[in-house]
Amino acid sequence: QNHSLILTGHSLGGALASLAAAQTVKIGRCSVSQVKLYTFGQPRVGTYQFSKNFDDLGIESYRIVHGSDAVPALPPCKKNKKIPANVNGARACLAQLDENYHHGTEIWYPHNMTGGSVFIECLGSPKNEDFSCSNSLNFTMENNEYHLWDHRRYFDVSLSNFGKSGCINLTRRDPPEKSKWFKVIDILWDFFD
Repeated sequence: QNHSLILTGHSLGGALASLAAAQTVKIGRCSVSQVKLYTFGQPRVGTYQFSKNFDDLGIESYRIVHGSDAVPALPPCKKNKKIPANVNGARACLAQLDENYHHGTEIWYPHNMTGGSVFIECLGSPKNEDFSCSNSLNFTMENNEYHLWDHRRYFDVSLSNFGKSGCINLTRRDPPEKSKWFKVIDILWDFFD
């Protein structure tokens, strides 16, 4: 009980780490000041009600998202039809008690995750589903290989190979070629940034 606890995980591991953090604080194994959560490419874990309850616990929680990683967009949230679609065709998430929704603060690396890369702490609206961060993307099968690339590489580490190698980063490859539409989005992002 006198030790701090940092929980982390990638993808499904991030979802499980979130549940473990919430349970650890809720049942009193550790105080909220002792628990921190950092996840990578985590899918949505629960509903808007779960998100609200998680945030009310006060756990320091960050969901790190790499570029166009599609897994954090799963399972899909219900879209708010009162807010117009953006230039990518994406719509903001609707905050309803029984709908899929994220908890905690997203940290989005829109371009890459090498040393000194630009990242955004996503504190905009809607809360936890900031429509100016990774939720502003519209995921397509045309760019499926690129979405998977971003999901499998965090901080320039190929996660599958990292685990298989005994936690030694051995691989260095270039990302797949982006579609023309994705290149246009990058140009617009740079222009408005």
